[in-house]
Amino acid sequence: MKKRYIISAALILVITTSCIAFANANNFEKELASNNTQELINKALSYSKTNQNNKVLKICDKIITLEPKNEEAYVLKVISLTNTNNSKEASIVLNQALEKLPNSSILNMQKGMFIAKGGNLKDAIPYLKKSAEIEPTDKIYMVLANIYSDTQDHKNAIAAYTKAIELNPKLVKAYVGRAKDCGDIGDYKCSLENYEILKKMYPNNPLYYHMTSLYKTNTKDLDGAMADIDKAISMVKKPEAAFYSQKAWVYLEKKEYKEAIKYAKEALKINPKDGYTQGLLVCMAYENQNYNMVIDAAQKSIKYDETSKFNHVLYSLYAKALYKTGKKEEAIEKIEYAIKIAPENKDYQETKAKMIAGEEI
Repeated sequence: MKKRYIISAALILVITTSCIAFANANNFEKELASNNTQELINKALSYSKTNQNNKVLKICDKIITLEPKNEEAYVLKVISLTNTNNSKEASIVLNQALEKLPNSSILNMQKGMFIAKGGNLKDAIPYLKKSAEIEPTDKIYMVLANIYSDTQDHKNAIAAYTKAIELNPKLVKAYVGRAKDCGDIGDYKCSLENYEILKKMYPNNPLYYHMTSLYKTNTKDLDGAMADIDKAISMVKKPEAAFYSQKAWVYLEKKEYKEAIKYAKEALKINPKDGYTQGLLVCMAYENQNYNMVIDAAQKSIKYDETSKFNHVLYSLYAKALYKTGKKEEAIEKIEYAIKIAPENKDYQETKAKMIAGEEI
């Protein structure tokens, strides 16, 4: 009896499910029969939220049949094709849409983002620029700025971040991005100005005091740098390693090596794999002619800190320490890498020549 009941219940479930599916299909066909484009757009948006992409595509095709220049239909169609991993078709649809609607801000943005996602950042820029010209928003300028930054076009990145800030003066990421790109071209005063603005906007955020300390160190305002990093440290219960390494750097610039080493060690207690602090130790150890420590710290810095591969000073000191400890071939290899990073630095060229000649450096 129990077995019969289970079979009957299963049959009822199958029949009920089939009926519901049939009813849903019928309802969708009725929806699709509408010639009211706004109703169809609303339905497409609703189905898009639940990832019913096939229904969205059918509705979009119906809308485009009714209105060949319906921007929303093209946008939703591209999104649904992307969601179903049909990037080739999405690209075709985008091109068709832009032929009909070349001045659509959102379609130009979609095209730019689509290209950027494929890795062709520079090819994405013209579409994103056009989108921004048609309808300027902080979001589109942020996308542009980030792409410029990633392609090392720092001047245009700074300009795009500035546009984003003009449109949204409270956009923290724009100030941070602009500070970074200013720093990348050596304009540390500009970097400092951005973080000073953030510090005024958010006076209780220790990170901004940390960053103003960093850029004040770069601009040789060492007393100001020390005051800011002390303020940052006082604002948190458990300072991160970066706070102590920044304080170590200020002491290093002041040539107070004992204090510099003390705070570098504090940083490494918190994070033994802090490559930046190891890089500071390289400078301190070289100043104190502890060449074995230079080599050890340089190796650790390169291992732990991804940015070390751009640090020509680190590699030059590493090379000199290797040379002074009798490792001539390794030394030449490292100084050549420093030259590769900073080819304009004549001192590195001279150091290499002396190493090859076996002269004292």
